[in-house]
Amino acid sequence: MDGSGRRYAGEARVEYRRDKGTLFAGTQIASDHTIGGEKRDSRLITLGGSQDFFQKAVTVTGQTMFSLGGKDQSTDFPVRHQIDVSWRVKPGIRLIGTQEFAEGDQYKARSTRIGFDIAPWRGAKLMSTMNSQMISENGPRTFAQYGMSQSLPLGHGWTADATVDASTNLKGSIPTGSRVNPFQPVSSGTTISGSDQEDGNYTALTGGLAYRAALWSWNGRLEYRTSSLSKRWGVTSNLLRSLGEGKTIASSVKVYQVKEKDGGTVMFASADLAFAWRPIDSKWSLLERLQLREDKANGQANSSNALAVPTFAQGDDSTMRAINNLAINYRSGAEGAGHGFEASLYYGAKYVKGRYADETYDGFIDVIGLEIRKDIGTHFDIGAAGSVQHSWSGGAFAFSYGPSVGVSPAKDVWITVGYNIAGYRDHDFEDARYTRQGAYLTMRMKFDQGSIKDAARAIRGMMR
Repeated sequence: MDGSGRRYAGEARVEYRRDKGTLFAGTQIASDHTIGGEKRDSRLITLGGSQDFFQKAVTVTGQTMFSLGGKDQSTDFPVRHQIDVSWRVKPGIRLIGTQEFAEGDQYKARSTRIGFDIAPWRGAKLMSTMNSQMISENGPRTFAQYGMSQSLPLGHGWTADATVDASTNLKGSIPTGSRVNPFQPVSSGTTISGSDQEDGNYTALTGGLAYRAALWSWNGRLEYRTSSLSKRWGVTSNLLRSLGEGKTIASSVKVYQVKEKDGGTVMFASADLAFAWRPIDSKWSLLERLQLREDKANGQANSSNALAVPTFAQGDDSTMRAINNLAINYRSGAEGAGHGFEASLYYGAKYVKGRYADETYDGFIDVIGLEIRKDIGTHFDIGAAGSVQHSWSGGAFAFSYGPSVGVSPAKDVWITVGYNIAGYRDHDFEDARYTRQGAYLTMRMKFDQGSIKDAARAIRGMMR
């Protein structure tokens, strides 16, 4: 596509591990077609290693790169010389520092980072870095990037948490003419000054409370973010209550607002109530969810706003929705045990009222669908799904139907490949099932407290 950026990149590396360190050698190759239509290539050789000291309390890692044939033109793949130092003060707490010199085809940079890191599985995550960068074309640039989060038990089931996240460009800027992706900062720094997509200097604060009891739990959070381009605030609240015998009720409230520097304002608010009935010894299950949602945008807001609130006209836009989803499921055996046959009946209904500039519209739309699946062994299944969408005010119908194949390569993982011969688009109902025409690929993963502990244990094992 003319005018768009493209990149092809690859890396290969050979590593030798010793008891107290590593040695490695490799190559990096990148071929860029920038957003300005330029061709930029990098061909780099990497040499480096790491060494542990003081019974592995201190780790020093260094690497150097040099270009082959002077190929160092890619902005994100310059020649680099870097040294990292990590000091493990105690289990779960590390002090970190990095010094890097980078030299590309059009710029030279020096970066310094010093900070600390506290392991998240101890209830906290703290990171702080102060960075100094020298860029030849644009002069010195210094920026700060820091963050803090902490979960604090208060007793009797209560916990509190807070986060601080900020990034500040103190001086200078990074060249932007040779980028591949205008939405992504180059690798030698943080936010790019002068970019249309830049969010500038920002500070974000959050604070939350949570309560957990034997049968119910609640959490709430306040968020505030201010930057050189916008101000954002948000409130969330979630409640979960177990009713026993496989019955659970949950509710959620969310309100967010963004005010842009150019005068655009968008707001999103939603409240929902959900009920799940899934007895352990039953072949039947039922899921019910009712959601109320409101979106607002003034005439200065654009469609790429941070909350993804739709904008349709020059003027104030407002949309209110009442959405209900009901699904009944039957399976001939326990989940994951080769149950053989499964069928799901789904019904969704929504009432929408919108105001776009000086015009007002409303309407009622519902969807009914059926999906049937059959196991082929313990890891594979085949199925077919179909649904019909009906607009009562317009008297219009739309259909979606097609086959699919599913595979479960690991526990609690399910991947589906399918093709809809016919289809339609509906943002309010497509989260649970894909209804658009054409081929699709979906993946579902189940996470719970046990799986998260297993993942953390695996990560710690790889770091040893």
